[in-house]
Amino acid sequence: MSPDRKSSCRSTIRVTNRNGRLVHLLASPGLAQERGGLGWRIKQKLAERLLPMVTTSGDGDVSPTNVVKCAGACDRVMVLVAKEIGRLPGSLVRDTKAEFGSVAGEKTSRVTTLEVQSHPAGAGFLGLDERTTEALAEHIVQEMASY
Repeated sequence: MSPDRKSSCRSTIRVTNRNGRLVHLLASPGLAQERGGLGWRIKQKLAERLLPMVTTSGDGDVSPTNVVKCAGACDRVMVLVAKEIGRLPGSLVRDTKAEFGSVAGEKTSRVTTLEVQSHPAGAGFLGLDERTTEALAEHIVQEMASY
């Protein structure tokens, strides 16, 4: 997949990783709203690893239609959502057969959903403590860099 391919995906962090693959992190609303939050930490860690990065701000459209559209423009889409999954705040569940698997087509095999247990106060990513945010960012960057 060509790194020059333009993306129409919104609210993404896009990298060309060390394997030459184009990876999009498509996030639900609230990921990159605050300095020091999860999105900011992910971008900081990607920059430290000298991975070419492009960020696109937007309203965080993680609808199946937008995810499939993004999957057609890259090698891997990682969909990051804050969600009530019945675990401790900040817990992460990796799902390769999530709701996007029901959308027909080969493109959905490129999609991985990362569900993060949201903060109980309904603050999503913003309510997580600093150590949890740091650990989540490290895990996500590792996945983006090594795919």
